[in-house]
Parts: sequence; C-alpha cells; structure tokens
Amino acid sequence: MLKSYFKLAWRSLIRNKLSAFINILGLSLAIGSAIVIFNFIEFSLNKDAFHEQAEEIYLVECAITRNGNDAIWGISPGPLGPALKQDFPQLKRVVRLKRDAAVVRYEDKIFEQGLYFADQGFLDMFTFPLEKGEKNALDNPNAIVLSKSAAERFFGEKDPMGKSLSLSFGDSTQLEFVVAGVAEAFSERASFSFNMLISMDQLKRVHPESEGKWNEWYSATFVQTENGAELKSIAQQMDRYLAVQNEARKDFPIHEFIFDNLLNLTERTGTVRMTLSGGQDPSAFYILGMIGIFLIALACFNYINIAIASASKRLKEIGIRKVVGGSRKQLIFQFLSENMLTCLIALLLGVALAEFLLNPGFNSSVNDGEYLPIAYGHGWALWAFLTCLLLFTGFAAGAYPALYVSSFTPVSIFRKTISLGGKRIFTKILLTLQFVLAFFLMTAGIVFTQNVRYQADKDWGYNQEQVLIIPLEGSRQFHAMRDALASQAGVQALAGSKGHVGGLRYIDGITNRGTAYEVSRFDVGPDYMDVMGIRLKEGRFFDKNLQAEASQSIMVNETFARELGWENPLSEQITIDTTSYQVIGVVEDFHYDDFFDPIEPTILLFEPNESNFGYLTARIAEGQNTQTFEFAEKYWLESVAQTPFEGFFQDSIFDEFFRVSKGIGNIFLVVAIMAILLACMGLFGLVSLNVASRTKEFSVRKILGASLGKLGSLLNREFLWLMILCILLGVPLSYFMIQVILDSVFAFHMGVSVLPLVMCSLIVLVTLLATISIHLFKLAAVNPADALRDE
Repeated sequence: MLKSYFKLAWRSLIRNKLSAFINILGLSLAIGSAIVIFNFIEFSLNKDAFHEQAEEIYLVECAITRNGNDAIWGISPGPLGPALKQDFPQLKRVVRLKRDAAVVRYEDKIFEQGLYFADQGFLDMFTFPLEKGEKNALDNPNAIVLSKSAAERFFGEKDPMGKSLSLSFGDSTQLEFVVAGVAEAFSERASFSFNMLISMDQLKRVHPESEGKWNEWYSATFVQTENGAELKSIAQQMDRYLAVQNEARKDFPIHEFIFDNLLNLTERTGTVRMTLSGGQDPSAFYILGMIGIFLIALACFNYINIAIASASKRLKEIGIRKVVGGSRKQLIFQFLSENMLTCLIALLLGVALAEFLLNPGFNSSVNDGEYLPIAYGHGWALWAFLTCLLLFTGFAAGAYPALYVSSFTPVSIFRKTISLGGKRIFTKILLTLQFVLAFFLMTAGIVFTQNVRYQADKDWGYNQEQVLIIPLEGSRQFHAMRDALASQAGVQALAGSKGHVGGLRYIDGITNRGTAYEVSRFDVGPDYMDVMGIRLKEGRFFDKNLQAEASQSIMVNETFARELGWENPLSEQITIDTTSYQVIGVVEDFHYDDFFDPIEPTILLFEPNESNFGYLTARIAEGQNTQTFEFAEKYWLESVAQTPFEGFFQDSIFDEFFRVSKGIGNIFLVVAIMAILLACMGLFGLVSLNVASRTKEFSVRKILGASLGKLGSLLNREFLWLMILCILLGVPLSYFMIQVILDSVFAFHMGVSVLPLVMCSLIVLVTLLATISIHLFKLAAVNPADALRDE
C-alpha cells in the first residue's frame, strides 16, 4: 500500500513540474537555512560536552557588588583553590589556571606566546588527550606541555619531546623548560584550550609578589566532584572565605561564591564577566532562531497555497477515486505521501544547499573566520532535528491541503460547484502572513545594510587615521623607540601611555560626593590626547610642566559628567582610594570598545613615570605609514628587543567588529531575498488558483469586450486589499521588532528610518502588479472558445 502511495506521489510530482519545483525550491532554501542555524546554535550551546567528566566539573564564580553594580565574575582569588583542597577533602580534584604570556626562544627562533600556569591534575580533569607524553607531565615543575599547533610552530617537523625551551617573562625572569607532552589537535567544541601549560609551582618564580595573596586573581578555579549533593553542602560553607578576601580587596567585595557546571559556561558567556569559557552572545541565538522559524513558516505557507492551487487540476481524479470506492482516509494518505515525498526531496536538497552554499557563506560572515562544519557525525542532535524537520514540514505544509481537498464529494466535483478561488479566507490569511513576515525580513535586510555603512562612517571620538601603536614591555623600549622614531621625518608627534584606547584599560572605583562609582580608567602621558586626536569639550589637557598634575588633576569624559549630573564639572573633585583629584577637563566621548558596547564613564589620569608606559603612540604624516612601520619594525628587531614586533595602526583596531557587523548585514540581506522569493511563490500560487477558477468568467468578459486592463483591475481588487493590510501590519511590526534587535546587539546604531519601510512597501505592491501582469499575459493568450467548451 505504501509503495503504491509513493509511486502515485512520484507520478504526481512529474506531472506537476512547475508547482513541484516551486514547493521543493522554497522548502529546500528554508530547510537549508534551518540546518545551518541549528548547527550553529547547537554547537555554541553544547561546547565542552566532549570532556569525559564534564558533568562533574564546576567553575567557581564570584558574585561581586562593586560601586552599586552587581555582576558575576569567572575569575577567583588565587589562594581559594588550595583552601578548598585542604578544607574539603571530599572534592576529587581542585585545579587552578592563571593566564600569562612569555617570549619563547628555541635555537635562533623567537616567538611571543600565551600560556597557562596550571595545577597538577589539569590533564586528568579535562579531556585534552596527549599525542606524546603522559598526563602527569606537570608533576615536574620544569616540564612544559604544548598544543599541537604550538609544537609545529616551534619545532616544525622535528620531534619536540625532550627539547628545551627558554621562556622570558617581562624584562628579568628567564626560565628553561623541557617539553614533556604534546596535546592532540583540540576538539572544535573546546570553549577554552591552551598553547603552553606550565606547572603552577613556577608561578612563584615568575610573579613572587602574588604568592598566597588573596588580592591576586586567577583566570579560573575548577573543582571536580562525583556527588552533586556534596557540592551543595560545600557551597553553603563558602562564606568562611569571604572575610579574608574582602579584607584583601576592599574595592572588589565578594558576597557569594557560585559553582557553575562546565556544560553551562558557554550559555552564560554574556552574563559572566571575564569567564575563561568563550561563547556567543545569547541574543545571537534568539535572532537566528527567529529567522529560521520565519523561513520555515514562509515555506510552509507557500506550500499550502501552491498545493491548494494545484488541487484544482486534480478534481476529476479525486471524484473518480471516490466513485470507485476510495475512502477519504485513503485520499488523505495519498496527499500526505505526496507531501512527505516532496519534503524528503526538499530535505535532501536542503542538506546539499547547507553543506555547499549556505554554511560556507555563514561561516565566512559571522563565525570568527573559522569554518564550523555541519556536525553529521556528532551525536544524535542534528539527526533528530532533521527527522523532526521532515515530519513537521510534511505535516504542517500538507495536512490542510490533504484534509481540505479530500473533503470534496463526487457530486460537487462533477457538477463543478466547488470554488477553489480567491474567496478562501484561510489561503488569504496565509498569504497575508507570508508577506508580513517577508516585509519584516526585507526591512531588516535593508536596515542592517544601512547600519553597516553608518557604523563604518561613524566618528570614533578621536582621529584614528595615521596613528601607529607599538605595545611595549619596559621603559627601555619606550625610550629607545621614541628616540628612534623622533628622528624620522614622517613622524609628527609621539606620546606614551600605560593603557590605550581600543587596547588595555582598567576598571577602577571612584567616589564623588560620598557615592561610589565604577569607571574605566586610562593612565596617559601629557601628549597622549593630542597625538590621538581626542577632543576637549571644556577645561584643559594635562600640563607636564606642572609638578602637582599627577597627584592632583584628573580628566573625565562626557558620559561621566552626564551620569553624575554635574552642571559645572570643573568645580568637582573625585576620590580614588584616599587621594582627591580636581577635575581639570572634560573630553568628548570616544570609542575604546567597538560599537557592540556602550561608552562608559571614563577617567584619564596623568602618568608621569615613563617606566610604566605600556604603549608608544606615533602620529604619522600622510603617505608615510608603510615607510614608518617598516623602519619601526626593523629598528625594534635590530636594536630594541629580540621579540616579535607587534605594532599596528589604530584604524585597524575594530576590524573584527566591522567584519562581524557586515556579516550580520549580509545574512539579513540574503534572508530578505529568500523571503521575498518565497512570498512571491505564494502569491503566484494564489493568483493562479484564482485565475484557474474564473477562467470561464474571464472568457465571457473577453467576448463581451472587456480589455486586459479591466480584467487586471478585477484581479487586483481580489489582492490589493491583502497587500495594503500586509503593509499596515508590516510597518509597525517591522519597526518595533528591528529596533529591539538593534538595541540588543549594538550600543550604537542608526535605528529604523522611513526609507526601508517605504522601499519594502513599494516592493510588496510591485510584486503584486508583476504577478498579476504575468497572469494577464497568459489570459490574453487563451482562446475564449476553448475555455468555454464544455467537456
């Protein structure tokens, strides 16, 4: 029986090539998009599941209330790990990580590389298999474990085991390590990994000042337990560590320690500060999920309308089947089998589109430049999703046509009393919903494309062009590079700073009029604002000739003055720790983070000690960028430091943001094109249904002298009010929903203007006129005699 159903279904598809093509194309585009979106969301929310003991591993997080702001932090006090290990022996393991960086030397090769100090047991707790070496490698304080990529970078094709690496930390500390392990290539689902692992015992040699200090923060403290109930009991006893910690860091008071399972970390990336586990902002999941649902809905609506339109050609078949004894149940199964076959073909084509077209495009747009393959072989989630998608689209798209068409009686069919025309309320509702969704997606595509241009042209609050930035490691480097660059004709001005706009900044606590605030802080040299082109709103910049400037003066940005409600900022004072500073100037707001994040209250302090400078900033003359950069790099390597030169130009500092922002715009633009195509297919199907049911009427009108214009107006009247309703619903819906999306993603955006709404309204009306015109040309070619001949 099933075989015959599918055989008939296949024959029906072959006979109705146009409708089958439209349905399969629309469904495959929607299904392919849904596969890519599901793959991305499932991957992002299920990182770290490959760790064999993931369910037993918990990160210790800190709930901190600072200057009136509540936040969860992923960092933790350094001594907390040993204290937990000593006080709670029921814990299986306690492992800490502390991020650092070093200059690595092997023979004549020099690299700068990030690393982690790690407690023993790290490789036992986490599933990072070693290609070479043993898990207990870190038991030897002089051992180092490398990632596969780091080993290839340092040693090429040589066997790294037993080789010696020299690591330099800062200006003074240099240690020798022996390679005792090389990790296998990390899983793409690892939310964190490492390039180099060093025993935590070496930390006291590199940073002896931090040994055993509760005011020192480590990147992460992980605990492992096989009994969740024990962890709840431990959590209730964590208050014992609060007093000693808060005494050591009064400006960073912890009011609660939280144990968060490893499997939850990436999902909470957007709500936990400085978490070791990277992840996507949760708003991306909601937006992409909404797009996937909209596209599937559009495709299903389109399928229903096309299916009903196609049924008009099969009325005699349905009537004959019922006359010869076919039951309604059999007809329903017949139509559903055709729907399932169509959806199966669409699913297979959708998988192909996802694999070879949609997924590569998505990855190149938003996935940090890395290729995320579709995880066919990773667990059951994707296969379960594909199965559910097939069943859902098969039944959602086919149930109504099957139930509706199978309800016709043979008498009504052969008497031709059935109306499949445009008066069907349900099909008109579906068409209206299609165009409302398409209107929203089209508007979003235009708005996000406009937003990319707006952000590319937005003022950064300073002059980012022609500025060379050189990160430093010590005062000797600052003086050497400053003197060398000062001799270059292409260098117009030089300045030093401890932090840098778009680079390093500090978070500090200040007090004004007895109220505490949390602010961003930059410690800069006296010429830094001039070199960077930061603009003064009122007051003055720092004066290096005033001896008390460093200890008594401070500058703030506009946001700071506005949020504190200052009417006369130059009369205000700010207290940091126990030192009071007089506000001498207010600078215009400048972007030190990308446009995803808002500009926060910011202070600038005068840094007189050049030995503390971490950056050298140079203003370069027009046309001298390449020459100056090449000179700086050569001089650095030959005369300053045998470490990699990491200079960059300021105007490139937000390149990654602009790449992601452009990718978001591209996604919405592609989705908008797909949406209007699907909506057009639905409109085409419904107009076809209407024309097919009124062929005799139009033929009589042609015989009586009706022009094509008159026939067109009759067709337009059926659908024009639907398009007007679509516009009336689509305009406010699109405006408010897109505004919410923009607000949730970007701190700075242009908003929704009138132009995209007008453009989309015109597109809807032009689509209607174009579709009606196509059918009018078809009507013009029909001979009225043929249409009126009664079989």
